[in-house]
Amino acid sequence: MKKVHVTICAGTACYVLGGAELLGAIDSWIAKWGEQVEFEGTPCLGFCKSAGEAKAPYVLVNGLVVEHTTAEKLEEMVNSALLGTEEEASSADAAARPGNAITRKDGGYASGR
Repeated sequence: MKKVHVTICAGTACYVLGGAELLGAIDSWIAKWGEQVEFEGTPCLGFCKSAGEAKAPYVLVNGLVVEHTTAEKLEEMVNSALLGTEEEASSADAAARPGNAITRKDGGYASGR
Protein backbone atom coordinates (compact mmCIF):
# COMPACT_ATOMS: atom_id res chain seq x y z
CA MET A 1 0.00 0.00 0.00
CA LYS A 2 1.35 3.40 -0.99
CA LYS A 3 1.78 5.86 1.90
CA VAL A 4 1.67 9.64 1.72
CA HIS A 5 3.21 11.86 4.37
CA VAL A 6 1.72 15.34 4.87
CA THR A 7 3.29 17.99 7.09
CA ILE A 8 1.22 21.12 7.71
CA CYS A 9 2.98 24.26 8.87
CA ALA A 10 1.42 25.79 11.97
CA GLY A 11 3.72 28.81 12.16
CA THR A 12 1.98 32.12 12.76
CA ALA A 13 1.64 33.23 9.12
CA CYS A 14 0.65 29.79 7.88
CA TYR A 15 -1.80 29.24 10.73
CA VAL A 16 -3.53 32.58 10.21
CA LEU A 17 -3.62 32.30 6.40
CA GLY A 18 -5.32 28.90 6.27
CA GLY A 19 -3.21 26.40 8.17
CA ALA A 20 -5.75 26.32 11.00
CA GLU A 21 -8.43 25.10 8.57
CA LEU A 22 -6.07 22.50 7.16
CA LEU A 23 -5.21 21.23 10.64
CA GLY A 24 -8.91 21.18 11.50
CA ALA A 25 -9.70 19.00 8.48
CA ILE A 26 -7.27 16.23 9.41
CA ASP A 27 -9.92 14.08 11.11
CA SER A 28 -12.12 14.10 8.01
CA TRP A 29 -9.13 13.25 5.80
CA ILE A 30 -8.16 10.38 8.09
CA ALA A 31 -11.71 9.08 7.74
CA LYS A 32 -11.39 9.43 3.95
CA TRP A 33 -7.89 7.98 3.37
CA GLY A 34 -7.29 5.93 6.51
CA GLU A 35 -3.76 4.71 7.10
CA GLN A 36 -2.67 5.57 3.57
CA VAL A 37 -1.93 9.14 4.67
CA GLU A 38 0.08 10.26 7.69
CA PHE A 39 -0.47 13.82 8.91
CA GLU A 40 1.63 15.94 11.19
CA GLY A 41 1.75 19.57 12.17
CA THR A 42 4.99 21.43 12.68
CA PRO A 43 5.67 24.72 14.47
CA CYS A 44 7.32 26.17 11.35
CA LEU A 45 8.66 24.90 8.04
CA GLY A 46 10.71 28.09 7.59
CA PHE A 47 9.62 28.87 4.04
CA CYS A 48 8.12 32.31 4.76
CA LYS A 49 11.58 33.71 5.42
CA SER A 50 13.16 32.45 2.21
CA ALA A 51 10.26 32.17 -0.20
CA GLY A 52 10.32 35.63 -1.77
CA GLU A 53 6.89 36.16 -3.28
CA ALA A 54 5.52 32.75 -2.26
CA LYS A 55 2.46 32.62 -0.03
CA ALA A 56 1.53 30.81 3.17
CA PRO A 57 0.22 28.36 4.25
CA TYR A 58 2.91 25.84 3.37
CA VAL A 59 2.48 22.08 3.37
CA LEU A 60 4.85 19.24 2.53
CA VAL A 61 3.38 16.32 0.60
CA ASN A 62 5.97 13.55 0.37
CA GLY A 63 8.71 16.15 0.46
CA LEU A 64 7.15 18.50 -2.11
CA VAL A 65 6.56 21.99 -0.76
CA VAL A 66 3.15 23.31 -1.68
CA GLU A 67 2.54 27.01 -1.14
CA HIS A 68 -0.75 28.87 -0.70
CA THR A 69 -2.37 25.55 0.18
CA THR A 70 -6.12 25.20 0.32
CA ALA A 71 -8.03 22.10 1.41
CA GLU A 72 -8.92 21.42 -2.22
CA LYS A 73 -5.34 21.80 -3.39
CA LEU A 74 -4.08 19.53 -0.61
CA GLU A 75 -6.67 16.88 -1.48
CA GLU A 76 -5.57 17.01 -5.15
CA MET A 77 -1.93 16.63 -4.16
CA VAL A 78 -2.63 13.71 -1.81
CA ASN A 79 -4.81 11.96 -4.39
CA SER A 80 -2.05 12.41 -6.98
CA ALA A 81 0.56 11.09 -4.55
CA LEU A 82 -1.61 8.06 -3.77
CA LEU A 83 -1.82 7.37 -7.50
CA GLY A 84 1.93 7.91 -7.86
CA THR A 85 1.52 10.96 -10.08
CA GLU A 86 2.57 13.77 -7.73
CA GLU A 87 5.37 14.91 -10.07
CA GLU A 88 2.95 15.18 -12.97
CA ALA A 89 0.34 16.88 -10.79
CA SER A 90 2.92 19.32 -9.48
CA SER A 91 3.98 20.28 -13.00
CA ALA A 92 0.39 20.64 -14.16
CA ASP A 93 -0.57 22.64 -11.08
CA ALA A 94 2.32 25.08 -11.47
CA ALA A 95 1.65 25.48 -15.17
CA ALA A 96 -2.03 26.16 -14.52
CA ARG A 97 -1.35 28.65 -11.73
CA PRO A 98 1.68 30.82 -12.41
CA GLY A 99 3.32 32.01 -9.23
CA ASN A 100 2.33 28.91 -7.27
CA ALA A 101 5.72 27.21 -7.37
CA ILE A 102 6.06 23.79 -5.90
CA THR A 103 9.53 22.90 -4.71
CA ARG A 104 11.17 19.88 -3.24
CA LYS A 105 12.11 19.86 0.42
CA ASP A 106 15.77 19.84 -0.64
CA GLY A 107 15.23 23.15 -2.46
CA GLY A 108 15.04 21.86 -6.04
CA TYR A 109 12.03 22.67 -8.16
CA ALA A 110 9.48 20.01 -9.04
CA SER A 111 8.18 22.46 -11.61
CA GLY A 112 9.32 25.81 -12.88
CA ARG A 113 7.80 29.20 -12.35
